[in-house]
Amino acid sequence: WEDSARFAAYFTWGGSLVLLAFILGSAAMTGADHRAKAREAWIRSGVMGLSDEMRGDLRLDELGPRVLSYLARRLGARVGAAYVAEGHGLFRRFGGYALSGAPGPERVAEGEGLVGQAAQSRQTVHARH
Repeated sequence: WEDSARFAAYFTWGGSLVLLAFILGSAAMTGADHRAKAREAWIRSGVMGLSDEMRGDLRLDELGPRVLSYLARRLGARVGAAYVAEGHGLFRRFGGYALSGAPGPERVAEGEGLVGQAAQSRQTVHARH
C-alpha cells in the first residue's frame, strides 16, 4: 500500500505541474493575443481619425499641416515634416508641424540630407533629439 500511496502522490504532483504549465502557457498566449488586438484597435482608430482630418475638399497646402498635426499628436512627435515627390528625384515639403526657426529647405534632392537619404533608402527615419 505504501508503493501505491507514493505512486499516487507522484502522479498527483506530476499532473498538477503539467496542469500548471498548461495554465501558464495559456495565460501567455492570451496576453499576447490581447496585446495584438489592442495594437490593431489603436491602428484602426488612428486610421479613422486620419480619415476625419483628410475629409473635405482641401488643397495640398491645407492638407499637409492638418495631417501632420494629427499624426504628431497621435504618435507623440515633437516636430514633423512631409514631402511630396515632384519627379526626377526632387521632393517638395508640403507640410510641417512645430518647425521653428529655419525649417530647412523647401525642396530636397534624393540622397541630400536626412530627408533625401530617407527617400533614397525608401525607409522611414525616426530622429531622436
